[in-house]
Amino acid sequence: ILAETNRATAAETTIQNDVDQNEADADAAILAVQNDVDQNETDADNAIAAVQNDVDQNETDADAAILAETNRATAAETTIQNDVDQNEADADTAIALKENAANKSDDVNLADATNTKFPTELAV
Repeated sequence: ILAETNRATAAETTIQNDVDQNEADADAAILAVQNDVDQNETDADNAIAAVQNDVDQNETDADAAILAETNRATAAETTIQNDVDQNEADADTAIALKENAANKSDDVNLADATNTKFPTELAV
């Protein structure tokens, strides 16, 4: 019986050592997987942050470009409007002078030989 007890105890010890080694191997594998997951998470976080920074920079660049174009267009429109206003003022002045008495002849004789008064008199 003693021999059987020793054999059984040795077998149980061998089995327990195998179980302990399997547990240690499993713990090591789990730790390796967890470390890999943690590293992948860090890499993913860094990649996401880089993409977000790129998106933010693109948004900033686009906002600056839109502002610059808005300012350029506004300045151009202001210049054009000023030209239109000046043309309108010049036209109004020309129209007002057209009927100015200084531009009228008081010569009642038609068709004098000059164009200094009203050139259309020569057509009559």
